[in-house]
Amino acid sequence: QDIPEPEDHTRDTMIGYHRLTGPVACDGRRANVIVGSGMKLRHDARQLQHLVALGKLPRDFLDIAEKFTLEAALREERSPSELFMLDRQFHRETFNVYNMQVYNPVAPVRPLRPILSTTTDWAEVERRFVNGEVIAIDNFLEPWARQSFYDYALEA
Repeated sequence: QDIPEPEDHTRDTMIGYHRLTGPVACDGRRANVIVGSGMKLRHDARQLQHLVALGKLPRDFLDIAEKFTLEAALREERSPSELFMLDRQFHRETFNVYNMQVYNPVAPVRPLRPILSTTTDWAEVERRFVNGEVIAIDNFLEPWARQSFYDYALEA
């Protein structure tokens, strides 16, 4: 579907963010495609580069990552997290992949074994929590589970 030009929308300031009103074209395969930030574009560029390096995406995606990085640099004069409108030209130049899932990693299958820390006294944690205590738990996950989640998050 066609991405509306930014001037087709009214922007209202709400607690430091801009909220779009009016129709937003989206085909249901991705989230917001109208508003971006330099921080988000840089994140997406790094993820595309990572997936290309792993051989999960073709090298053509490096051109899109470069466009994301250039667009972020043009817009980050004030703040990396400041929101801005992404126009039709941006989407044409990046083949409409902004906020589109381009790779779906398969979650690793692990043998049945504990995911939560086996060295933590969970009964004591529960007792303290039920008594209203704020609890910080170091090494919440077993090392293999933590690494598995980390690896998955790099690709997701």
